[in-house]
Amino acid sequence: TWAFMMREAGFPAVRPIYELPLSEDVLDEVREEMRSLGSYIALNLEGSSQERTFSLSIAENLIAKIQSETDIPIVIVHGPKGEDKARVLVDCYNNVYRLSLSPSIKRSAAIIKDAYIAITPDTSILHMASAYNTPVVAIYADYKTRWPAMADVSESVVVGQKIDNISLDEFAKALKSVLARI
Repeated sequence: TWAFMMREAGFPAVRPIYELPLSEDVLDEVREEMRSLGSYIALNLEGSSQERTFSLSIAENLIAKIQSETDIPIVIVHGPKGEDKARVLVDCYNNVYRLSLSPSIKRSAAIIKDAYIAITPDTSILHMASAYNTPVVAIYADYKTRWPAMADVSESVVVGQKIDNISLDEFAKALKSVLARI
């Protein structure tokens, strides 16, 4: 990474982190909508493939598990493909929300930037959490060690080939650990 190159060039060691600048316009529009929630958990349910995307029934189980551990509002982070699932979850659960603006990477990043905790099976959201040092629970299917969580407070849950095989007990343990360290 650039941190290693800078050190090799004689610069002082710096923390190797991702960077993801956002415009004030994007931050303002997302913050305006999220302001009334106070602290929130950003829950991403989508991965880059179907094997890394939670089904609706597992998403419901995750939300129930989160709500059994904390009363912090949950904001579903989603792309265009996950909009219908997010709407269903928002309609079915109290204290679960989604951004009403059309989904975009920048808006998702703004949600992650201000989140109390991010929960994700996807490395793009994981990189956002790393860039903003947002506490994170990373859920890995077909675990690849080259993409670890880099936030100061993080936990990983590793499942098999299919993300829906997640152990809810293991997830709850990881969530409790992150909540206790914030």
